[in-house]
Amino acid sequence: MKPILGFFGRVLLFCLPQTVLSFFVIRAYVQAGIFPSFATGTHVGMILILQILFFSGWALAARRLQGVEKPWFRRLFALSCVVKGVMINGVYLASYSSYQLWSAYITWANLKAAGPHLRGFHQALGPILYVVLSAAGLVLLAYLVLALRTAARSLRWLQSIYAVGSAGIHALVLVTLTLLVTLNFWFRDPLWDQMGDRDPLIAFWTNHVSAVPVLTPDMLADRAAGAAYQVPADFRRRNVLIFVIDCLRADHLSFRGYPRETTPFLASLARAGRFQQVTLAVSNGNDSPQGIRSILHSCTPPRQNIQNFRLQDLLKRAGYRTHVIGAGDHTTLGRMREHYGPNVDVFLDGLTTSTATINDDRGVLESLDKIAPAGSEPAFFYIHLMSAHELGVRTAEFARWRPARLRMDWPSLISADSDPQVAVNSYDNGILQADHYLRAIFARLEAKGYLKDYVAIIAGDHGQGLGDRGNFGHTRFLYAEDMNIPILFLESEPADYGPLPFGSQVDIAPTLLDRLGLPKPARWEGQSLYQATPPADAYATGRRDNGWRAVLTRRDGEIYKYVFNDSRRNEFREGLYAELADPHELRDLAQDPAYRELREAMRQKARDYFKIPVPPVQ
Repeated sequence: MKPILGFFGRVLLFCLPQTVLSFFVIRAYVQAGIFPSFATGTHVGMILILQILFFSGWALAARRLQGVEKPWFRRLFALSCVVKGVMINGVYLASYSSYQLWSAYITWANLKAAGPHLRGFHQALGPILYVVLSAAGLVLLAYLVLALRTAARSLRWLQSIYAVGSAGIHALVLVTLTLLVTLNFWFRDPLWDQMGDRDPLIAFWTNHVSAVPVLTPDMLADRAAGAAYQVPADFRRRNVLIFVIDCLRADHLSFRGYPRETTPFLASLARAGRFQQVTLAVSNGNDSPQGIRSILHSCTPPRQNIQNFRLQDLLKRAGYRTHVIGAGDHTTLGRMREHYGPNVDVFLDGLTTSTATINDDRGVLESLDKIAPAGSEPAFFYIHLMSAHELGVRTAEFARWRPARLRMDWPSLISADSDPQVAVNSYDNGILQADHYLRAIFARLEAKGYLKDYVAIIAGDHGQGLGDRGNFGHTRFLYAEDMNIPILFLESEPADYGPLPFGSQVDIAPTLLDRLGLPKPARWEGQSLYQATPPADAYATGRRDNGWRAVLTRRDGEIYKYVFNDSRRNEFREGLYAELADPHELRDLAQDPAYRELREAMRQKARDYFKIPVPPVQ
């Protein structure tokens, strides 16, 4: 028994450095609110298993091939150690940085589109990108040199561990047990499903963040409802156009009273009475995948999946030619290409443009130039612009308000210490540029005949923090700056939509169908806003279930929002705001005794909808 314990002890000692390092790294993730504390042991155990398999394999190979004395074997071992370190620690660093920037882990699928992304990051970050890449290269080179110099010593130590007594049998038992534990963890451990989308290594190497889950009853119901949908023979075959401007806040648009002239094209449409707008419109999430899917799937993020019956699926069945055209990555980001589904005839995003970088809206114009003129079949377009996003390419031509940045201020974004005035100026310049490209897009669509008979919307996918409450960027919170967006309805012919006091993204697709004379699918959550009673409630969640949720409800001529977070460090945080009387949410009513009954009613709505134990009012 003692030799066996000694053997296992020496193996574990060899695996200790990376295991301890991983423990402290994952604890840093927990402290930052990125990783669930309950899964720390599972993650560290996974690292230990990988270490045992790695070093046991090399020890057995060294013993069998007598590799310690062979230079090629030592070099291969050193190189494998470097690769292992990058696969673990490099992913830790990259995922932590990417999460701090946009609250999502980087994945292998993202790296497969590295070329276009690097061109885009060059535009957004400038020369610092090459400084970072050069520093990373030097670190890797130093790591390789160190591994080469210590390879012989490390292999002799490994070989000595497996050369004592019946160590070969012990090693076989060790590897067998490790594999059994790994398989059990992979296929049976319930923590896998709970932590898979939050673990940086699992998310990177399996793309588990957006992996297709096992079909649930809800997903099967979505699939069945889509299959059962019948397109009536008689409906109005009009072109359907959806324009989404990334990060577009409602309170920074000049036609809505903002003092800067940020939207001259949209303002001209407003003066001509060309569109009608929802007074208070909100996104149902705080990132692009959530917002886009809310619009096209007509359901909120907790119920979004690739089995949803999407607007483009319905219109394709109705005989439409469907197009998705956008700046940005609509392929690998959140595996969005799969969420757009198979019923897209033309798919062109920032990864497919040749004369523009990935986040450059000029790529949308390039893509539209490739589209054939309108034909006999009706057309559906989803068009996405990036100029207002911090990663969007902005040109000096539209830098009207200064001081401003053309590139992303990445150090300040990570530290949440940006200059609010610079952030506002840069953002407003971005909206001005997006408005310019929107005008150019309308001109191209009109020249190709797509505006003869159409129904359209212009909206944002989510908002953008500009120093409000110290918040910069998006994906973190669900306050007014994060989710209050414009929703504008346009048609080729004048149409009276009636009062539009309230709505959310899930109401867009049902409204468009209503204007075509098509019935709403049974599983869609939204409702038509055309000449209808406004929705009673709206719901939103934070990105990747980061704990933030919001409920909005109409009551006594006001629209109240209850927002809360129940996951970060087990602290329950909440707020209650009157959206019409207090559009910037400066007064929190949550602790006001006069609103106790309303707060409990909205907590109950949250319990019923999100299926979570929101605490009762004390």
